[in-house]
This record gives sequence, structure tokens and C-alpha cells, in this order.
Amino acid sequence: MKNIYLLMLLVICTGMSLWVSKAGFCQQNNAPAEMPVNQTLTLVEAVMCETVKNLQPQHISVVFSVSTGSVVCFTAFDPVPEKMQISHQWYKKDRLITSQTLYLTPPRWSTYSKIYLRKEDKAPWHVKIIGPQGEVIQILRFSITD
Repeated sequence: MKNIYLLMLLVICTGMSLWVSKAGFCQQNNAPAEMPVNQTLTLVEAVMCETVKNLQPQHISVVFSVSTGSVVCFTAFDPVPEKMQISHQWYKKDRLITSQTLYLTPPRWSTYSKIYLRKEDKAPWHVKIIGPQGEVIQILRFSITD
């Protein structure tokens, strides 16, 4: 009698484990098919602008008046193969002023950094967009004037 109960328990457990795996409760060893492994980070847009509204750059330019108050470096990436960080390095007359770390998340991501302007910021500037391995992805040049 004891053996019959053990056999019934084994059959029930086996049936339950099949049901659970078919219902998707068990995690399978299949990688998600969202993005092929060989995809690389790709910059699709990089601009200097006055502001960002609804994740869109506004008043794109290469010359900004100091009276504008701020300048934004906007970047968009598609695809983003995995979570990673990049940086925007802001240079005034080839001297590093600030570096801002930004985070990207798959499958695509837009981000920006911003500086606030002072009178003494009138000069030629550039921003280096630095990738996750420290590589320069792109350089954007612009000027601050009166």
C-alpha cells in the first residue's frame, strides 16, 4: 500500500513539473531574441542645442550666445546592445572643463548633458562623446559668443 502512495505521488509530481514548465513558470536556458549578440553601440544623432523638449533637441546650432544661459549636448543611440555608460567631455579651448557620465539602456536610448554659461565662457568649445571602452565616438565643435 505504501508503494502505491509513493508511485501516485511520483506521477503527480512528474505531471506538475511538466505542467509548470509548459506554462512558462520554469526559466529556460534560451537567450531572449530581442537583439542579436553581434550588435554594436551605434550613435545615430549627436547635436548641440539650446534645450531638449520631449526627448527632442530644440534650437540646434554651432554658435550660442552667452545670454542663452545654457548649452546642451544631445546624443541618440540605436541599437544599444546592453546596459552601459558613456560620457560627454566638455572642453573650452582644448582644456577639459567637465565630464558627465551618462547611462544607456537597450534597445535604444537618447541622453544629454548640459552646461550653464557665464560671461567668461565666451570661446571655442568642443564635446567629446566617449564610448564604454574609452573610445572617442564623435567630437562636436561649437562657440560661445556675446
